[in-house]
Amino acid sequence: MKPISNRIYCLGCNHTKILFETEAKANNFIRFNSEEIFNATGKAPTRSYYCTFCCGWHVSSIENLEKANEADERDTAKWEMIFTKRSNHLRHTIDLLNSSQSSDPFYLIDALCQHCRESILALNLEEALAIFKDILLEETFLKAKGKIEKIKIEKIRNRERNVRYLQSALDIIAAYDINSETRLAYINKGEYSKNSLAKIYLQGKENLIGSNNIS
Repeated sequence: MKPISNRIYCLGCNHTKILFETEAKANNFIRFNSEEIFNATGKAPTRSYYCTFCCGWHVSSIENLEKANEADERDTAKWEMIFTKRSNHLRHTIDLLNSSQSSDPFYLIDALCQHCRESILALNLEEALAIFKDILLEETFLKAKGKIEKIKIEKIRNRERNVRYLQSALDIIAAYDINSETRLAYINKGEYSKNSLAKIYLQGKENLIGSNNIS
């Protein structure tokens, strides 16, 4: 059965894909699930490949080696484009943080996450979204660096949890920050509104609009 967990947004192909930690796990997935997936969708994964964007293994239904090579060349070009973009963003990020520790990748992503959180709390969603794009770039490079330099995986996973929490907050805000009715729908969920950052933003936005209406 095709799993719904372990799915990640891949910068290389611009959509979500299943991520496997090892080639063996990816190949086992193909071995035990191909027939069921083919019966359900009309196509099935036939090969596994390493993705430099996600630092893990994906599976693909593309059997044609020429097309597979074209995809690899596309990924290489995209990686170079992202690397250039990241280099350009990095200077702006360092200036933004104004710190001597900004060359430390862990400090960099932690500081960006904190800055993004502060922007959300200040109801500055535009700035928060701009910062979050830098966070996703830094997370990609941090995971790649971790693979190369064998950084303790838990240190990276701690950052991943922080990034996913911010992503959840921004997704909730996008879904509920439409009007007073939708904002209150999330605020009033009580214990079911698990993301306190999103709840604070929506409540703050509601209070701000209320005070503007009074004045």
